[in-house]
Amino acid sequence: MADFPYLTKTEKIVMRIFWHADKPLTQLDVMEIARQRGEMKWNPHYIFLVLDSLEKKGVLIESGHTRVGKAYARLFDPVISLSLIHISEPTRH
Repeated sequence: MADFPYLTKTEKIVMRIFWHADKPLTQLDVMEIARQRGEMKWNPHYIFLVLDSLEKKGVLIESGHTRVGKAYARLFDPVISLSLIHISEPTRH
């Protein structure tokens, strides 16, 4: 099995949002879901950096675009499943 990339605490929170979603999500979707769950309050630039990092690590993929107001937002989907991260994380003794 290939090594799973290291994810920060914030990246894991964001990935959990994607894993529990039933559709691709935008940056604003992620921020709203996190706010509703009381997990984190992120500013838009910070979450942009987190999504970019997850995309570069190969755990998220840009899956399209959607219209948000007068602009377009990128849609993201997870590339790996939640079960894969549990398998690949080392156990602590």
